[in-house]
Amino acid sequence: MRRVVAVLLVALFVFVTTLIVVRFVPGAGQLFGPTQYDTYADGRCEVTENAVVRLSHALLGRPGPKDTMLEVVVSDSRGPIAGARVHARAAQKEARSSPATTTDATGRARLKFTEDTRVKNAVLDVDATGFSLVHREVVVDGSVIAVKLISKIPLTGVVLDEDQKPVRASILGNGCGPIVETSDTGGFELSCEANFRVWVSARRGEREEDAWRIDGVGVAPPINAKVVTLKARRRGAKAVFTLPNGASPGSDVMLTQQDGKDAELVYAAWQKGERFGFIALEPGHWWVYFRRVDEPNVLRRSEFTTTEEAVTELVLPRDAPVVAFPD
Repeated sequence: MRRVVAVLLVALFVFVTTLIVVRFVPGAGQLFGPTQYDTYADGRCEVTENAVVRLSHALLGRPGPKDTMLEVVVSDSRGPIAGARVHARAAQKEARSSPATTTDATGRARLKFTEDTRVKNAVLDVDATGFSLVHREVVVDGSVIAVKLISKIPLTGVVLDEDQKPVRASILGNGCGPIVETSDTGGFELSCEANFRVWVSARRGEREEDAWRIDGVGVAPPINAKVVTLKARRRGAKAVFTLPNGASPGSDVMLTQQDGKDAELVYAAWQKGERFGFIALEPGHWWVYFRRVDEPNVLRRSEFTTTEEAVTELVLPRDAPVVAFPD
């Protein structure tokens, strides 16, 4: 009888000790099974804990979340920046807090993380109107994080046709903000990220009669005071491609010449539904690249030949060879 009582007392001691350790020692409950985190598109995060953790919290109370503060000071070469947007996310696995705020008149922003354990590292995004975005990981140790923003650089350009006349077009630059429309003189101005290569191109429309072939142009840093000229063309061969059933009309159809005279990618001048139109093509042998909707990460390639002023109409084959993205 004494042995039974002793065994029961030992078991009770181990049971109570286990519950106490799980309650007060961070991470101890994971020894009995991992915590499951289910996230949803609307931002909800459902947490499912193992039975030992749930019992410990039911009997001894759930530990309160730990608040961690992060202070950021944002400035440029002229001084503090008020109204800068500051967003942070705890870098630890299964982080649930993602505070965001704007800087005050002194350029300061204070963000509070609420997690089960103290936040040690965070991913920080800082941007402001007219400045390039800063994205970096920081250590959260109580010190103030200083962020220096760099002003975006204006990039001006003009779109001209074969006769040097202005063309109306929609212009998009990589890292240069929203699409802009050219003026009556064909001019445009973009506000671009500093210190990296910019690719400027024209957006296609839906009407063939309004279409131009406007090839993109790369601009290497520093881009300050550079003027970009985009050449708009209509003269030459045409090609119209219809995507097969099951292909993705949302992805670009692209061309490159096989003979190497024009290594640059050529994008469609117009698109309507599943039909993509190309104009001002040079005579020769061309590769055409496309993706299917059931294979969004797979690039396929077919080929065709153009002659002077000819119009080529093709339905792209579903079983075209799989290839790597053209350099």
